[in-house]
Amino acid sequence: MCLLCAVSVSQGAAAETLKRIVDDGVVRVAMSGNQQPFNFKYGRSSRIVGIDVDLAGELARVMNVELEIVPVPFDELVEARTDGRADLAISAMTITAPRSLEVSFIGPYMLSGKSVLVTQKAAAERSTPMELNEDSVTLAALRGSTSESLVRRDLPKPTLVPLADYDEGVKKLMAGEVDGMVADVPILAYTRNRYPDAKLELLMPQLSTEPLGIVISRDDPQLENLLRNYLAMFEKTSHTLGPVYRRHHAREKGTWRRGRDSNPRYVAVYTLSRRAPSTTRPPLRRPRILPKASSGRQR
Repeated sequence: MCLLCAVSVSQGAAAETLKRIVDDGVVRVAMSGNQQPFNFKYGRSSRIVGIDVDLAGELARVMNVELEIVPVPFDELVEARTDGRADLAISAMTITAPRSLEVSFIGPYMLSGKSVLVTQKAAAERSTPMELNEDSVTLAALRGSTSESLVRRDLPKPTLVPLADYDEGVKKLMAGEVDGMVADVPILAYTRNRYPDAKLELLMPQLSTEPLGIVISRDDPQLENLLRNYLAMFEKTSHTLGPVYRRHHAREKGTWRRGRDSNPRYVAVYTLSRRAPSTTRPPLRRPRILPKASSGRQR
């Protein structure tokens, strides 16, 4: 009898997230707000835009609810879902076994990979990322990310500098305080194209291929089933987010360069299907953005 009660309580708790979303008419999505081009502040209003915002907006639209973005430091995204600050998290987060012990992932909604952004001088001395595995090298990576884990595992010799955000990494790289910054290829390509005068170079081939997923609570079968069905629907109906994504970046003159890194998987275009869209979609509604809570916690 006690076991049945425990199962009943667990199932009731699992249903609370989706019920709250439906009852309140709002889905709260956590994201860091500083992972270009996935999610980042744009324009004078500093509204958060990007791939992750587009995907969250599409999910909110088909759920017939409003989207509320909850800015959270990257290393607190999993915690933000488990402590109830957000209903789910979409922030270019790699699906990993350790993270899956705390939360569940839906997806992947995109495949990404790691590489290293270096100065032109460093690129002239080293042509591949693995050549940076030297004691004299200093590398920067986002704190709590799979980039940090990758450096510790695959590039153990360099000195590792944990970053609070990517803006800090760009400043350190351009000031010569670090030799390279490790991150997802789309983030590094965006950064390089955003600062053409810095003559930063993206070393290839990439160090890994990683699946990016939507973070939800463990043992939440109703929300999990709904989100899986929606992602499958986007793919099967040729649902496309690319035009919305391109529009965000077309406003920044000179941000994108057509050339060797204009591969749609990484830089210029994002779609959930390579086929042309078969249906007409209404425009996405602008999400509400909660004030970012200050936090000194580190993990």
